[in-house]
Amino acid sequence: MRVPLVTVLLFLLAACTSAPISSVPDPLPEALPWNAGESQVAAGAFLGLETRENDSGSLDDLFFRAGVRVTRVIENSPAAAAGLRDGDVLVAFDGHEINDPGALDARLAIEEGGRALTLQVQRADTVHAVEVELVASGGAQRTAPEVLWRVDSSRSLAAWATDHAGVRLVAARDKTPFRRAGIEVGSRITHLDEKQVVSDRELIRQLQAMKPGQRVQIQGVDTRGAQFDKRIRLHAPDTRVTKAYFPILWDYEANSDGSTVRWDFLDFYLLSLFEYERVGKEKTYTFLTFFEFATGVGELDE
Repeated sequence: MRVPLVTVLLFLLAACTSAPISSVPDPLPEALPWNAGESQVAAGAFLGLETRENDSGSLDDLFFRAGVRVTRVIENSPAAAAGLRDGDVLVAFDGHEINDPGALDARLAIEEGGRALTLQVQRADTVHAVEVELVASGGAQRTAPEVLWRVDSSRSLAAWATDHAGVRLVAARDKTPFRRAGIEVGSRITHLDEKQVVSDRELIRQLQAMKPGQRVQIQGVDTRGAQFDKRIRLHAPDTRVTKAYFPILWDYEANSDGSTVRWDFLDFYLLSLFEYERVGKEKTYTFLTFFEFATGVGELDE
């Protein structure tokens, strides 16, 4: 009786396992305190709020809710005049969702003093429409070092900076996801999966919420001012076969980084025709189970 080739291939595939060569690195901390204090928007409009991300407040069950939480309302500011208080949650700014402090700063940076607009503010279980009139920022001086860019080390493997025309790609190596898609350093990203992004942290948070290797749609403007619309595959670690087994004929095992490899050929349990093992640079060859010699013994890895 002939065994179909497809059946043999499926059997071999089932006998193989693989593992990532290197794991996807954990995201970097989003914000660490700077002793000099929070920076101020040096141009655009002034609202008078200090905010933080609207997280659950529990390390055991950390997640982010919509909006940003108000931590301070500056006296005699437009926000104070509109009645905002510490603990309120700013959900939307002039019809735009606000989910991180950087997005609020970016919106204020392109506004002008004297403009009236509507905020959506949640207090307890009620969301209010709050009318507010912005004032010019007056060129307030910074009290902390200027943020130049933020780094995404897990999905895009790139550095990003908030820009007036989107989120600018500041740095990325050649074989990283955005560079492989032909997006040059200096290009600006305006939409991720058709949703507008206005700050570097907002873009990074959305990317890090996606799975390794997931495909996303990116819209933006390149360094020559031309618009682009590209589909990009996010970073995922390469994989390596770590185990393959076919009874008697072949048995192969390796660790995920390839530093240790072992395989044998025609293994009859008590007697095998040939066995090979490598640990670092040390290699061992065994014939008919009992005849063994080694090379590279005592060599140090570079």
